[in-house]
Amino acid sequence: QKRKRPLDPEDVAWITQRVLHSLMYIHSQGVIHGDLKPQNIIIQPNSHNAVLVDFGLSMIKPRAADKAKGFTDYYAPPEQMAGQVLIPESDLYSLGMTMIYALTGSTKRLPGKEVPLSVPGPMCDFIRNLIHQEPLDRPRVWQKDNLLETVEEMRTAAFGRTHSKFKSLDV
Repeated sequence: QKRKRPLDPEDVAWITQRVLHSLMYIHSQGVIHGDLKPQNIIIQPNSHNAVLVDFGLSMIKPRAADKAKGFTDYYAPPEQMAGQVLIPESDLYSLGMTMIYALTGSTKRLPGKEVPLSVPGPMCDFIRNLIHQEPLDRPRVWQKDNLLETVEEMRTAAFGRTHSKFKSLDV
């Protein structure tokens, strides 16, 4: 669980974008991952890809009576910790917490949801939107928010481009 050093914010941005693509697909199929965390994202630096893995705790079309099978405290959304039903926005909370971990290289800042001061403002805002306590205050995946568009806008505002031009990733 311990990283040697944080990832560059621009790398975290492209990884986030790829994970969002995966989440949007699985959510469109009625699947909630339910255990999104750094260990469940495989980075493929040569192809600039990120793969979401470990669907052992995922749920298909969860209903109010369905309870989470387990979770990882640092990354679990409040509704999961309270034993409530998971929704797509639950995975978004976990993605935001995963981003904080990637940007800090440590779990020490996760309980306070502390985004490092060195992270560009648009990226901080994007993360803070994902980690709202109330699930319905988070971006709504299928209703009003186009998160893929939002992440591209964030990348442009924070880094001046939507692509990192395959710059080397040191993982």
